[in-house]
This record gives sequence, C-alpha cells and structure tokens, in this order.
Amino acid sequence: VSSKIEDLPELDEDICTILGYYVSDGSSPSKNRAIFYFGLNELELIEDIKKIAEKRKWIYKIYKRNTENVICIQINEPRIVKLLVHHGGKPSYKKFSKEVLLLPLNKQEKIINSYVNGDGWITKQKDKWQSQYFISTSKEELAYQLQILIGRLGIFAPIHKRESREFTIKGKLYK
Repeated sequence: VSSKIEDLPELDEDICTILGYYVSDGSSPSKNRAIFYFGLNELELIEDIKKIAEKRKWIYKIYKRNTENVICIQINEPRIVKLLVHHGGKPSYKKFSKEVLLLPLNKQEKIINSYVNGDGWITKQKDKWQSQYFISTSKEELAYQLQILIGRLGIFAPIHKRESREFTIKGKLYK
C-alpha cells in the first residue's frame, strides 16, 4: 500500500463524502444530474447528502420511486456530476480514479465511511463471535481499490469472492 499523498483541492471532505455515496449507491444518467438510490429505511443517508447540498446551495430533489421500495436524492449540478464520474466512474463501471487512491487519509476516510453507509453492514456469524463488518461490490477492481483505501487507514480488509445471488440489504434488492 502506497504511503504517497497528493491532495486535490476540488475534492474537499464534502465532495469525498458524496463520492463514497456515488460509488456505492449512485448513478449519473446525464452530465447534468447524479441520483443516489437508498432503501426507504435509509433516510439518514438522504439527509447526509441533503445537508451537503443545502450547505453548498446545490439544486436537488428527493423522491420515492413508484416501482420499488427506494427513495432517491437527485443533485442537478453539472460540475459535481463531472467530478463524480471522473473520480468514481460511470454507473456500470464504478471505480475510483488514481488520484483518489493518493488523497490525504482524512479525505479517504470520508469516502470509505459514506461507501460503507451505502454498501456495508455489520453482522455476527455466531453468537459468541465479535461483530464483523462487511462491504460489498460487484466490481473486482473496485474491491481491490477499497482494500487499498482501507489498508491506508491501517485496517486489514480481506476480500471474499462468491458466486452471484439475489439478496436484500437495508430494503434494497441486489441481483
């Protein structure tokens, strides 16, 4: 794991928080908007993004999708969408930019925390065991990048690959 650090001023802590949510639960259907999808019981994550949007005076809207148990927050800020796509990838090809892998640790921690909020969970596999923390992704390259980011924070994070299956976490269906 590299100890090299290169800061990017345009990726401040708020943008890093948004970036983590984007990579875990976001989409950019156009160059003008980014949409974040959460389960109906994840309103605190919507609130987290909303606070940043309001602080920065971004145009946003919150709505429930009619066909699913999903609530969305959409940010309509082309400059932010461009940053998210550049540093987090396109919707079907999520991965962090090389620059993100070298950010200062406080910024990487913001990215990891919001990613974990979106695609993480805690469980005990046996009653007498300590709780275990998990994060998920269907992208192998992203899994290795997350491992690097977590490793830079001094945490060992093994990767386990398993066959595809359908499951629900926090009210969201994964296929």
